[in-house]
Amino acid sequence: MTLRDPAPPPGRIRRTKPAPFRRPSITIGGATQLRQWRTVAVRDLTAGDILPGVGRIDRIDETVVTGGDHAIAWTITVHGGAGNSARYHGTDEVWAFTARAAP
Repeated sequence: MTLRDPAPPPGRIRRTKPAPFRRPSITIGGATQLRQWRTVAVRDLTAGDILPGVGRIDRIDETVVTGGDHAIAWTITVHGGAGNSARYHGTDEVWAFTARAAP
């Protein structure tokens, strides 16, 4: 290339992101809200969220053991597909793919 050669044509600008780089979205109350990986409290998880090691959450069970007038233990068991489950203390936080807003 010499100084007299024309510059190569500019690259094409994409107006949308290619499919592998798009994030899935969900509709809540008519508004589209993107799901993102966030740190959330276990008590705020809902069915449809995704947890590493569990997968997409199908069901959440909450157990509170009381002694007298106060709680002794609070556990939350998260159940996913293929029989995967995980047990957490009620105040734990987890990394989850969810649409819930960060605090």
